[in-house]
Amino acid sequence: MTKEIYARRQANIYWWSYTVVGVIILLILLLFTSGLGALGLFLVVYTSSGMIGWFLRVRKKYQRWEKGATGEETVAYYLSILEPTYKIYNDLLLPDAKGNIDHLVVGKGGIFVIETKYFTGKIYCEKDEWYRKQGDDRVFLKSPSLQVKSGCVRLKNFIDDRGHFQNLWVQGIVMMANDDCIIESHEETVPILRNYQIAAFIKKRKTIFSRQDIKQVQKIIEMELKNAPAGI
Repeated sequence: MTKEIYARRQANIYWWSYTVVGVIILLILLLFTSGLGALGLFLVVYTSSGMIGWFLRVRKKYQRWEKGATGEETVAYYLSILEPTYKIYNDLLLPDAKGNIDHLVVGKGGIFVIETKYFTGKIYCEKDEWYRKQGDDRVFLKSPSLQVKSGCVRLKNFIDDRGHFQNLWVQGIVMMANDDCIIESHEETVPILRNYQIAAFIKKRKTIFSRQDIKQVQKIIEMELKNAPAGI
């Protein structure tokens, strides 16, 4: 079952919100400024200023969700290149857990948790510290590598509590979905991959799961997450 990615739903909601409000603001200015003097024009602009401020805030949120949705949809496309024997889940929310898992792949090479980022410009990564440079200063970002490692631990515990796997290993990956972004990394703690690299990376992993293992993990995930808000 395929559902619309949560980030795309949010982007669509904000797009409609700021578009409708933008039209309302335009209509107010057109209808109520015609023939008004300077004082009337001031009153109209003043009363609509709060709406304009809300419009700008919503538009900024839309742009953030749009970038996230574009990144996740791009990665989902490149994951679809994998053979049908690989089970792919997009936008998962574990029960009683904060945050979602952007992408999850289960196959003969194990379990892969993917954190997708649509960064622009140039990004630096040193171990688990991610930042941009502004002159001589560093502007630190929320760490995608810490995010994905947290997701791996939560998923491992989730499956361990319901399955009978020994030494279950969950591989975390950070995906750089924007091909124009420049990444300079040193001693990164998880693989940082580009779109074109992800399928090959997963396929070349040595076999650790049998078909039965894959089916068992799939069953655990789908039975437990069938009513989760995020889509499979």
